[in-house]
Amino acid sequence: MPQDRNAIIQTTIKHIATDGVYFRIEHIAQSAGVTEAALYHYFPEQQLLVDCVYLAIKEEVADYVMPAVEETHDVFSMLEEGWNRYFDWGCEHESQITAWYRLYHSTLLSEEARSDGEHMFECMHQRIEYAVSQGKLGDLPCDYICKIIREHVHLAIFHAVALPSQEARDAHKELGFRLLWQGLSEIFETHDRKRA
Repeated sequence: MPQDRNAIIQTTIKHIATDGVYFRIEHIAQSAGVTEAALYHYFPEQQLLVDCVYLAIKEEVADYVMPAVEETHDVFSMLEEGWNRYFDWGCEHESQITAWYRLYHSTLLSEEARSDGEHMFECMHQRIEYAVSQGKLGDLPCDYICKIIREHVHLAIFHAVALPSQEARDAHKELGFRLLWQGLSEIFETHDRKRA
């Protein structure tokens, strides 16, 4: 990635994390130390910049999380490994995770960018869908389960970054996953009892 393009993306991430999703192109160019002409060379439209920022963060997270997730053999291990790695990455990259979360919940992203971002975690989605089909996570729709996990892990990260020590963050990480898993397990067990 050319240095100027990377500087523009990183500057936009910091701006979104600090000041929100709306920004002026000239401000981003000035803060990144590039000319507006250079910015428009890489990002002819603001939509392209927004989408590229979102996907750059998503790709970095996926590169850290998915290789470990793909080595797991059951749904519990997959969710636990995915949770732990996503949580750790988010705590170490607070600006990126904040910018990603704000963009995800904004109306600025293109549907193509959303779809491309979800595709990076397709393996996890498929395994959750399979677990649902096998009755291991109740009968909730896969998309709904993924949204629950996504929101829960982000809220856990946002709380953890304010904690005073690594020990406290690790305890919160474990508690957060237990809360998630017990909730999903209860859904399954309740569903199973009703079927019986």
